Amino acid sequence: MSTAEYARDSLGETVHLIILGIHKLSSTYRQRSQVWARNCGLTPPQWKLMSVAAGERRSVPQLARRMLLARQTVQRTADQLVTKGLAYFHPNPDHQRSPYLGIFDEGLEILSRIENQMREQRQRFIEQNRILPKDLEVMLSVLESMQQFMDSSPPWR
Repeated sequence: MSTAEYARDSLGETVHLIILGIHKLSSTYRQRSQVWARNCGLTPPQWKLMSVAAGERRSVPQLARRMLLARQTVQRTADQLVTKGLAYFHPNPDHQRSPYLGIFDEGLEILSRIENQMREQRQRFIEQNRILPKDLEVMLSVLESMQQFMDSSPPWR
């Protein structure tokens, strides 16, 4: 193996390790967010839907498309939030049978508590690891490039 081939293989292995690390971090973050949501009386899907619906005028089908979920799944979760008194449906002038989902103040307060916990944890990470803005900019740029490549490339066989 030539030096160039070794370097290419080594970089490829590093990219593979980064992807595995992203999966592990995503799983850990999802588990942590589930605890935060449960501590506030929400299921993870309820918290995610409230997060997306807060501040936006969207119907259930629009929210489902944005979240890449089935409309029926989002409808069930929206109905649960309405039953809990955290959300409400209000008229959609463009589509009478597809009302907008709104979040009551109590729901927004719960979201704020969860988001504050997340913000505090991110800040601790940044401080403990002495992360600089340029480090995050490079990381974000690389992740965006990886996503663009994957979106534009045919699936591997």
